[in-house]
Amino acid sequence: FFFDHHHEHMLGSLVRPRPLSALARRALARGLIRPPSHARWPGSGSVAAAAPCVTLPRRGLSAIPSAAAAEPAEVAGSASPPASGTVNAPATQAPDEPRDLAAIVPREATAEGADGSTAGSTAAVGEGGDGRRASQGILQARKEGRYSAVIELFEALTASGEASDARVLDAYVEAIAVTRSVAEAEEVCSAALAQREGMGRTAATYAALLKGCGADKGAALQLLGKMKEEGLAADLGVYHELVSVFTAARDFAAAEETLATMRHGGVAPTTATYYRIINGAFRHDEAAVAYQVLCRMVEEWRTPDQRAYDRMLQHFVRLDHAEGQLRCLEGSLELQGGADAGRKIGYLLRQELERQEQPSLPKVAALWALAERRGVELHRRQMTGVLYALMQLDRHVDAFRAALRALQQGGELSPRIGELLSTGLSRDPSHVDDAYYELEEEAKRGGAVPLKAANLVVLSCARIPDLDRAFATWAELPKLGLSPDIETYNALLSTCVRAREFSSARRLLNRMEAEGVGHNATTYEHRVALHMMSGEPQGAFVVYRECKDAELAPPQGMYHALINHHLRRKPRPNAAAAAELLLQAYRRARRSDARQQRSAQHRAGAAHQV
Repeated sequence: FFFDHHHEHMLGSLVRPRPLSALARRALARGLIRPPSHARWPGSGSVAAAAPCVTLPRRGLSAIPSAAAAEPAEVAGSASPPASGTVNAPATQAPDEPRDLAAIVPREATAEGADGSTAGSTAAVGEGGDGRRASQGILQARKEGRYSAVIELFEALTASGEASDARVLDAYVEAIAVTRSVAEAEEVCSAALAQREGMGRTAATYAALLKGCGADKGAALQLLGKMKEEGLAADLGVYHELVSVFTAARDFAAAEETLATMRHGGVAPTTATYYRIINGAFRHDEAAVAYQVLCRMVEEWRTPDQRAYDRMLQHFVRLDHAEGQLRCLEGSLELQGGADAGRKIGYLLRQELERQEQPSLPKVAALWALAERRGVELHRRQMTGVLYALMQLDRHVDAFRAALRALQQGGELSPRIGELLSTGLSRDPSHVDDAYYELEEEAKRGGAVPLKAANLVVLSCARIPDLDRAFATWAELPKLGLSPDIETYNALLSTCVRAREFSSARRLLNRMEAEGVGHNATTYEHRVALHMMSGEPQGAFVVYRECKDAELAPPQGMYHALINHHLRRKPRPNAAAAAELLLQAYRRARRSDARQQRSAQHRAGAAHQV
């Protein structure tokens, strides 16, 4: 063997080149190889005078696939061997450079030029007479879908007088069927078999002919009829090509019926069979069909591998099919045993919530349900999106369950979310009971029950208003291992005011004072409402001044009650002025709240970046 300049520079004088064989000298004379410029080969004269010729390509450079793809890859290769039925096999790596120059001939035979031809290699096949390696080159070119190379190599092999086996002939028939026509391929096959004794058409031959049918179902069924007339039974390769014809014609019902036909004929479908239907559905953007076949595939224990799930997930994301994405994600997690589940669920959820248009609310809810089943802890912002999605879908009990999980993980619920959630639960009293049942079940499981979740149940009772449910929940707090706080008493106080049980409200206030529970802005708001509804406006203004003296910002509801009271009074000199002063104070409070909210959002954003 010989070395180029790079190899010689690396190895120096450690390797002594051997003289070339007669085949190598003939290849050198025909310009198929280029030796180093400093070498002289026996019987070849000065190589400096040799005409310029094609340099052999370095190993592996043309076989390395691109790392970035514009579209998601297919689940199964469309050019898989007809008889093997294997899919998702890793790309075969090129072997080491052969040491004998005779082995270079099939490598040249499998390397097409820019125009798809194999110039020089066909002559080398004839010169070398290495039929076995030429046959390997034909089969490799067929596997890679380079049918022009198959045709040229087969014709050169035939011209050299070398015999070809049935597999090589089937490869040639397939190349003619794909590049020209099925009719011409049948004629070529008949002529070739007439010259070969003991050879006839096989199921693999008809699989090669079916490869050229494309989307012509009539031609495919006609070939299938001829095969049956000859007494040949369809094998897995034939059924695979038949399925490919049906999917190319967008007849997915016939493709699925082929699965039953296979079983009736004693041929069991494999994962590759289902891959072909799914790939055909993805080519025609039929996500629903792909999802249906995937579910059937998994039910029949033809489980896709991890690589197939990842590729199908990319296609379902491209086609915006939520159910297919979740099915791929569930299958991937089943294979991995829960490893890396949080990253994949978080990726899909973040991608959905950050869409410029309206996110798919059912998809968000399904991703959250999957995260619940897998025990995946979602980010605080993702949980906020999940809560809003569930509430917009009127799934308020699920939203309460999600809020319970967020609180258990140390999260916080904004006042807006608490208000919306309690309002949604209050629309149906049975929803309030279901929410409390969630707290009881969590306590039975030994989990920590957040007091804020219990306060949400009491606040929902206040929205109904249902005095019995509210105070019954309050009485059950010790069983949950909880003690009431200021928010619990505020929710109970709101229930009394809304139910117009003013005496019960005053009794509750006295109990708060006896237990040393202080007042916050919400407590003062309920006290103002209590005085206004009891016909004691002067007491309401006294409470308002107490709130201001306590350096608490009066809530909006307090301002609304006081302003409406002044506007409803009989015309008096100071009624409008008092209402104007309260309105100005309300506007100042609103601006202050807005500034505090922006500051809190800025701090939260900075913390998230960190």
